[in-house]
Amino acid sequence: MNKQEILSLISALNDENSLTFSSGDSSLDNRFDLVESSSNKKDDFLTEISYSLYSFIASAIFFKGQGKKKTDEGFTYFDKQFEDIISSLPKEVKENPKAMKDNALRVVDSFFNSKEQVTMMLLIENIAPLCLYKYLHKTDIKAKKIIKAFNKQKEVIYNQALLFTRSLFHTFLNKKDIIPNKITPDYQDLANGMFSYDNSFLFIPIWQDAFTLNQFKNMIKINLEKLSDNFDIESINNIYLLYLSRDILVTYKLTTL
Repeated sequence: MNKQEILSLISALNDENSLTFSSGDSSLDNRFDLVESSSNKKDDFLTEISYSLYSFIASAIFFKGQGKKKTDEGFTYFDKQFEDIISSLPKEVKENPKAMKDNALRVVDSFFNSKEQVTMMLLIENIAPLCLYKYLHKTDIKAKKIIKAFNKQKEVIYNQALLFTRSLFHTFLNKKDIIPNKITPDYQDLANGMFSYDNSFLFIPIWQDAFTLNQFKNMIKINLEKLSDNFDIESINNIYLLYLSRDILVTYKLTTL
């Protein structure tokens, strides 16, 4: 099924009967809010930076869990994508971007190869500046404003990324029928938060007020556009949305048109 066919299915979805709600291994009734929010605003740029950070961290954990061959491949992906991030930055970036990249890669390498004890927080602290720089590439907001907010709210960003990561493991990977070695990131963009699992597509929606049927559909449409050309969309049979604020996994099983 190609992207356009999936989008057509999503557009035609008009009730929650095609969806499955669960928390851990327990099935739930429909939990969507009945009333649409009047705002439907996207979360702020600090949340987006946290989300990219979470995606890098989760990707590193999955590479490490899948053995030496995967960590070698993973290190190559990290190296290339970190280099792409620092290749062109605004003059407001005062730190040495190459030093930031080298520090982050050193910690990733140590994590992959158990050269020293590397905590999740150490990974977060060293990769976070690169997530900031990545965001600067795609926004019209003045770099000075974003950098100032980032420096002021570092702990909030770190803790949010940690919460995203723990929620992924608690709500999805702890399900009894889940095999962690089957989960993979979008290799060409480890920061986009898109994961595949056994012919399924998984992500965490980060919009405010996204817990309605219409916003569920909207989130899928938006996140499909984030996928790199490398992502094997043709094999997708299910779409998982993990709502961390509710500790709920919503599953949509795709059927042919």
